[in-house]
Amino acid sequence: MKIHPILSFLLLFVVLFFLNPRALQYSKNKAHGIYGPSQSQNPLADITDLFTWDEDEHILVFMYDGIVFIITIITIITLILNQSWYLLGQASLTISLLFIFRMITFCSTVLPLRKGGKTVCGLFGGCNDFIFSGHMIFQTLMTFIWIKFLTKNSTLHHIIILLLIINGIIGLLAKCHYTVDVLLSYYITFTLANLLF
Repeated sequence: MKIHPILSFLLLFVVLFFLNPRALQYSKNKAHGIYGPSQSQNPLADITDLFTWDEDEHILVFMYDGIVFIITIITIITLILNQSWYLLGQASLTISLLFIFRMITFCSTVLPLRKGGKTVCGLFGGCNDFIFSGHMIFQTLMTFIWIKFLTKNSTLHHIIILLLIINGIIGLLAKCHYTVDVLLSYYITFTLANLLF
């Protein structure tokens, strides 16, 4: 599917700044009605519950957010410097479609917060928006772009993929998501990116 980059950017803006906040609020309200105000008292079981992080989990959340932000910014700057407008447009379209699908999934299946997990509801998440991870959408797509279009260096490919896996684990240890959220995000993002690019 080919669409003009400006239309892709407009679609991305509408999805991220108009539709997504409304879907997040819906999910938060629905979770509050189902699970009550102390919903993290009865979270779903997750394999990562076997592992504990003795330090402040806010450090992990900061790392999780920071790694995704830095990789996304570096990728966007690289695409702009290379004047890769087509790739920027396709990335915007892919993110838009993934976030629309993500909104459908987390509004239709509202899960309780992870015990001790992120409880601040913001513009981009933290509102029972599980199934699947928005952070991992961005990082997985940026990984795809680097591997497929920006570098042929296989060592750099391995480093980028390792960083993607490590950051997924950081997000799980920070209790930002359930394991299924991260795994689905990897799979769905790579699959859609392969279809659209």
